[in-house]
Amino acid sequence: MNCNSLYQSRCLQIWGYSLPLVFVLLISGCANHQTNIPAKATTTMPQPEPDGSKWLVPSGWIALEPSRGLEIAAFEIPHVSGKVRVAVLRINDYEYGLLPNVNRWRSQIGLGPIEAGALSEISKPVETASGDFGKAFQIIGAEKSILAAAFVRGETSWFFKLIAPNALAELQKDSFDVLIGSFHL
Repeated sequence: MNCNSLYQSRCLQIWGYSLPLVFVLLISGCANHQTNIPAKATTTMPQPEPDGSKWLVPSGWIALEPSRGLEIAAFEIPHVSGKVRVAVLRINDYEYGLLPNVNRWRSQIGLGPIEAGALSEISKPVETASGDFGKAFQIIGAEKSILAAAFVRGETSWFFKLIAPNALAELQKDSFDVLIGSFHL
């Protein structure tokens, strides 16, 4: 074997050993990079809720411990402009109807209340994976938007809500639709 082929052999051997390391470094460097592209891939929740409800969680969303008494799930969406929280609430014996919630949501982003007749104008019907129907909302304020959905079965109501700056809410709309569309009551 001459010196040149020995050198080439050593280079290939070193490159072969270092390739996995280069790959790991590239992947780990990209793992911490946040983008403005909405997540499309999904993974299932590890366990259904005690009431049997379950859904798909968009990739990039981080499960949190629910912080409020009525919350059954919460998620954080990390983004370069800050973190966004998504909440899932279940309320038994909910007697107030949808209008008070919608008006409360509107007030949270600086909008005034609406009358009951306007609910159908600002909502769209949405079907869950279990075949139940609910209402989905995209409420846009001057600076923030709310994506929300409400589902009722018997005496129990489920509410999904995301509040974020307008641009970020728009980026997460498809992911939010995956969440509510995959909901099993």
